[in-house]
Amino acid sequence: MNTKIVNLIWPTSAEQAVLDARRGYELGADAVIADLKFWPEAERTVATFRRVIEAVPGEWMFCLYRNDTVFGGDDERRMNTLLQCAEAGARYVDVMADLYDPCPGEISFSAAAIARQREAIAAAHAHGAQVIMSAHDSATFLDEEATLKVLGAQAERGPDVVKLVSRCDSEEELAAEERTLKRLQAEMTIPWIRLGSGKTGHQQRFLGLKYGCAMEFARIEPPEDGIQPTIAEFIEQRERIR
Repeated sequence: MNTKIVNLIWPTSAEQAVLDARRGYELGADAVIADLKFWPEAERTVATFRRVIEAVPGEWMFCLYRNDTVFGGDDERRMNTLLQCAEAGARYVDVMADLYDPCPGEISFSAAAIARQREAIAAAHAHGAQVIMSAHDSATFLDEEATLKVLGAQAERGPDVVKLVSRCDSEEELAAEERTLKRLQAEMTIPWIRLGSGKTGHQQRFLGLKYGCAMEFARIEPPEDGIQPTIAEFIEQRERIR
C-alpha cells in the first residue's frame, strides 16, 4: 500500500484552514486533516465546512477530541460537528473508539456505547464520508497482541480505517513496534494506522511507510516535541522505500 501523507493542521478559522491546506498541498501532501479543537463555535456549520472544502479541492479529513476548546468532553456535540463535516463533503471523519463512554486507552467495550458508535459511523456513511476509528494512549506501550486486540475490536464496529497511537519511547520499544507493524501488514483485513508517541516515535512513523500504514500525519514545520515528521521528511522517506 502507498501510504498517504496527510497534512495535520489546527486552524483557528475557516480562512486559516484554507491557507494551511493549500500550503500542505504545495509541499506535496496527499490529503489534509483539520483538528477542529480551536475552530470557533460560530463557524461550526455545514455551510462553512463546505466553503472550506470547496476552496481547496482534495481529500479533506476532520477530527475533534476531548481537548476541544469549545465543547470539551461533550461527545454528542463534538460528534454532531463531525457529522456536519461529513455532510459538507469531508472524505473522512474520525470517530473515537470510546465515544459515549470515556475509558482509559480510549477504547470502550460497553455494548451500549458500541451500539451508539455504530450509529454514528452509519450516519457519517450516509453523508458519503468514510470513518477512521481512533484510540490514543500515548503513555502506554502496547505489544503485538494488545495492538491487534484494539485494532481488531475497532474493525468490528464498521469503520473504514482503524487507528491506534501508543508509546514508543526507547530502542527496545521501537524494535517491538517493527515486529508489530509486520504483524499488522500480514493480518489486518482493513486499512490501519499505527503510530508511536515518545522518544522513538519519530522513527516509528517512518517504519509505517515500509509496512503499509494507510496514513501518516505530517507537519508543515517541525513540531517542538519532534515526534511528528514534516511533510518533506515523509516524502523523502517514501521515495527511498519505493
